[in-house]
Amino acid sequence: MATVDIVVPCYRYGHFLRDCVPSIWTQEGVDLRVLVIDDASPDDSFEVATELAANDRRIEVVRHRENRGLVATLNEGIDWAESDYFLALSADDLLAPGCFARAVAVMDRHPEVGLFHGAELPLRSGGSIPVADQAKQSAAGTRFMTGLDYIELTCRIPVNHVGTSTALIRTSVQKAAGYYNPKLPHTSDLEMWLRIAAISDVAKTDAVQGIRRWHSANMSNYYFEVVTRDFSARHAGLECFFETAGTHVPDAERLHGLALRRLAEEAYWSGLAYAMRGDLGMARDLVAFAYRLAPTFKVLPPVGYLLRRQDAIHRVFEVMGEALWGKRQMQLP
Repeated sequence: MATVDIVVPCYRYGHFLRDCVPSIWTQEGVDLRVLVIDDASPDDSFEVATELAANDRRIEVVRHRENRGLVATLNEGIDWAESDYFLALSADDLLAPGCFARAVAVMDRHPEVGLFHGAELPLRSGGSIPVADQAKQSAAGTRFMTGLDYIELTCRIPVNHVGTSTALIRTSVQKAAGYYNPKLPHTSDLEMWLRIAAISDVAKTDAVQGIRRWHSANMSNYYFEVVTRDFSARHAGLECFFETAGTHVPDAERLHGLALRRLAEEAYWSGLAYAMRGDLGMARDLVAFAYRLAPTFKVLPPVGYLLRRQDAIHRVFEVMGEALWGKRQMQLP
């Protein structure tokens, strides 16, 4: 039977642990070990984790005297991992029933696959835990990509394509890929998937593998509240990859250029959308960001982005309509 090690970083999420940890220990078809790391939480995280561990010998608890941050805590989990497979699960997220059985069935048959991931369901603040449609779960297939294909996908669409709560990694591949980068607090996972793809293949299922909780204390809120922070963080993640592990990827120069251009295109049109809404400061910052990555946009705007993205065209006209209608209403007596 395959073995899986799960690290659960926890900082001030003690009230979520009673949902998170049981979603792990109820998984079937694998042997599990769970390490809950309380990162010097000021709440009752350690007490809750200790209580849960007392009811299941597969759970270990570590308590930090001082807060070390999420990335350092994840890296501690990588050092601890020794099973066939490894997963990092935030204490506010959950696993979907059967996720390990589905993933391991594929990865055991395909040793070239280093990363397996799937769909995530959102869990909104105050909502009940969602349940996946079992008919769809049973019918869900698996798609395989070479590592190079995954890297190209991320360069063409420079976002995080992997829900962290769904990412099961072959432990030997994780050890070879190394640690999460502490200089990338928002996109260390995006950069990690690229590093893993540089040394292994990737598989994806349409089945729901994880549940991501959205709430006011999400660490990512800081970056999504100001869109330029998210763009800058994604840029930093891509640059870090191509300055290190990405240098050995075939056609690295073309892929690097593609990633920068696509990120610049997205920032450019986002800037114009903000301008139409009247937020000229944000518009200026986004367009300036786009010009830094792709100076040619000063002369030739990236219309190809709109041609590739029909949804982008519709959104541009939608925003234009909102802006025009707002102006007309302001002129009414």
